[in-house]
Amino acid sequence: MAERVFESFSTHPAAIDAAMFVGCQVEDAVGGAEKRYIISPNVNDPIERSVWRAGALALQKSGKNGTGRRPDSVASTKEADSITMNSVGSRIVLEKLEKRIVETFLDGKKRRKYERDRDAFFQDSKSKLAKAWYKLTAA
Repeated sequence: MAERVFESFSTHPAAIDAAMFVGCQVEDAVGGAEKRYIISPNVNDPIERSVWRAGALALQKSGKNGTGRRPDSVASTKEADSITMNSVGSRIVLEKLEKRIVETFLDGKKRRKYERDRDAFFQDSKSKLAKAWYKLTAA
């Protein structure tokens, strides 16, 4: 059930949910040294430079880009950097989301394992979705 909720969130996000990930950087070990964003803070190319294209598209369709600005407005590099969500803020959002999912969808035994050792819980998981979530949040 949790996988279905997360799959729906990731493929058909609401703009307000996608806005949480504007400017969050991810490591792209295969793609080289270029900065990668879950959703790019650059208003000129949010979809092409975003890892999560469904989220960027949801923001574009809403007429916002997560910054309160219209996508057609031009932001300087300095402004784009100030728009970037800091890592502490994004970490808190992801932890709250994860905690809510765990409380809602895990039974007692699995919840205890998660609470005892989060890393072991995700590494032992057979779910591709759980492993992808772990990679996303481990950075």
